[in-house]
Amino acid sequence: MAFDESEIKIIKRAIPLILVFVIMSLVLVTIFGAWYNVHMDRSLAPETEEFNMHLTKVSLKVDSSTLPSALEMDMSYDELKDVSSEDDINTTGLNTDSLNVFGSTLYFISSALTISIFSIILMLLSAFNFGNIELFKKTVTYFCIIIFVLTIAAGALFMVQVHFSNLVDADVGFWFSSKVTNIIKASGGPGASWYMSFVTGGAALATAIMLYRKPVDDIILTKLDQETEKKIAQRDPSKYPCPDCGHHIPLDSKVCPYCGREFEEFKGLF
Repeated sequence: MAFDESEIKIIKRAIPLILVFVIMSLVLVTIFGAWYNVHMDRSLAPETEEFNMHLTKVSLKVDSSTLPSALEMDMSYDELKDVSSEDDINTTGLNTDSLNVFGSTLYFISSALTISIFSIILMLLSAFNFGNIELFKKTVTYFCIIIFVLTIAAGALFMVQVHFSNLVDADVGFWFSSKVTNIIKASGGPGASWYMSFVTGGAALATAIMLYRKPVDDIILTKLDQETEKKIAQRDPSKYPCPDCGHHIPLDSKVCPYCGREFEEFKGLF
């Protein structure tokens, strides 16, 4: 499969943009998804309660024999604290002091989202040929490393904080199934967004490595466009291969437009 010069430029600018966009999408999933789920069984009513805890709100589903149908509602953590402490009686079985863990985790993930947005802006500028393209790529590489640190730290610290803060009023761990009181049994564990924080971190690190060690767009183009490079070399003897990436470039070039390698000292070899 052969590409002309304009198509090569589009591919080289589009692939990093797509990778960064995927990372931002993963960060958004971690923000809006559930980080922790708690299931309560009450034998008095009988009644079951499902707490799907997001970073900014909790989704509550109550299924009771005293209700004609299941009750579903969303509330902020401040509202949940008010409900739990009504008349100085904890009516939810949750340790309200531990709910601050969601706010601290939100800071990490929001920071990762902000950095991913800046990365997309830089890649868009690069795609439309504004500014120093190679500098933008290097900056995005470091941005991806920061996103990796933030998302992995968010997931790890969240697990530690939940484990030691006793989210439910019982001495339980991160994954648990326990009898809280004589009438309340509880079970809980991390939601999909907690797992996604590690997936996001892995994707950000992989992107950073690919952008740093050898641009992923060059890897793809090298596989797809080897025949075109050979034809260019045969048709135009005024070009020679870059010692680093192998693309054929004009003899008077000082910097490879594909990989950024300075190869003036190699001219005498060709």
